[in-house]
Amino acid sequence: AAVFASMMLYGLWQVENLDWGFQLLWFLCNAACVAIVALLTYRGRGALHTCAAIVLAIVASFSASQGLIIWVCGAAAILLTPRRITGTLLLWLGAAAATFVVYFRGMNVVDAGHVSLFAHPLTALRYALAYLGSPLGGSHGVVASMIAGAIVTAVVLACAITDLVRPQRFRHLVRRGPWYALAVFPLASAVATTVGRAGFGLEQALSSR
Repeated sequence: AAVFASMMLYGLWQVENLDWGFQLLWFLCNAACVAIVALLTYRGRGALHTCAAIVLAIVASFSASQGLIIWVCGAAAILLTPRRITGTLLLWLGAAAATFVVYFRGMNVVDAGHVSLFAHPLTALRYALAYLGSPLGGSHGVVASMIAGAIVTAVVLACAITDLVRPQRFRHLVRRGPWYALAVFPLASAVATTVGRAGFGLEQALSSR
């Protein structure tokens, strides 16, 4: 897993990010996401683990806009961990709401590049798949990235569906809970990036930024 993740995160395709200090914020968000899922799905999770995860989520949120998606990822991790779900989830959602209010207060949102998922579903789908597959197929163009993105998405969905239809499905979902929670992050990032950037064209989905 470490070798595969390193190939995707630190390959030559990421040279633009590694060469520009500001772009390292995306790596910070990725690291925060992994740490948050580890904390929230920890077998002995307590208040200290939840508070540490909240601090990391706040740091990620105010480091880059992608960090805001971590709150969704954390909620999934809590729901997939059958220990003190209600109290932990309410605390997590409360911290998320407060962060979003502070983050967006007084912000002027620029709609350049925005695309409606419902008005242009095919364009949105193609962009999202290219975005998801770009770490694997980006150097070979849009079509290769779309194919890679479709394969990755299909594998995740197939695993989830398989666990849902198996006997004792709850046990299987919980056992793989951390991985499903992590999968939420790139999938939700693809949706958010598609809404904000698809108007710039499919080639933009291949940008390491």
